[in-house]
Amino acid sequence: MKITQKIKQWLKTHPEFRQLVLEPILLAIVGSLIVITGFVMIWLLLIPKAQATTAPQTQQPVLLVPQTLQLVRDAALAHDLDPNIFLAQGMRESGFDASAIGDLDKVVKSLGMFQIQLRTAKRYCGLKKQKDLFNAELNVYCAGVIMRHHLDQYKGDMHQTIKALLTYNAGGYYPCTAKHKARGVACLIGLPVNFDYVLKMVKNEQALYETGIIRGRLLGPMVYSYLKDMARTGYGSAKH
Repeated sequence: MKITQKIKQWLKTHPEFRQLVLEPILLAIVGSLIVITGFVMIWLLLIPKAQATTAPQTQQPVLLVPQTLQLVRDAALAHDLDPNIFLAQGMRESGFDASAIGDLDKVVKSLGMFQIQLRTAKRYCGLKKQKDLFNAELNVYCAGVIMRHHLDQYKGDMHQTIKALLTYNAGGYYPCTAKHKARGVACLIGLPVNFDYVLKMVKNEQALYETGIIRGRLLGPMVYSYLKDMARTGYGSAKH
């Protein structure tokens, strides 16, 4: 006990030791944990598992009929969104099912192709009835409005797209800031608790690429850059 007290007293009288030695070591440890956690999540979600009796199957956008494809691309164009990422988002949200109902275990449900809650639709798009969100055209248009808002919200941020997607999924806030931790949303070793949303979108983008629906893949490098920056700066990437 006496030794512990002496150490505490010594640290109080030598703050430069804490700043120059202890804090960098702690940041390095946190950064390493972030990288390990991130890549474990990527491995679990993205690396195909070998199957003994059947060949690995690629997730297919089974409901992506030509009319839906054009609808999503038109909405992306109207709101200056990357159409490939917007398509991957639509696939992630519902598999392009305009009648989808999500969050069945919750009072407030997420509805339609881009899984929008009615209160969110009212806030950003002026939609007032649930049936509006089952209208594919209105739902996709509203999703475009919301994504454009979040992209503008992070304008100038090198991780603008990733943060906008996480904010969309979290219902309008970036789930890794002190402001929103007070609302009960915590971070997992510096990573947003809903980070698997963008990881699964990478897989959706890959499926769309393999079926020839899109020609490029952007999300993978964006996710890697985000993880790399989080490891380098610790909690710095969450200060927005």
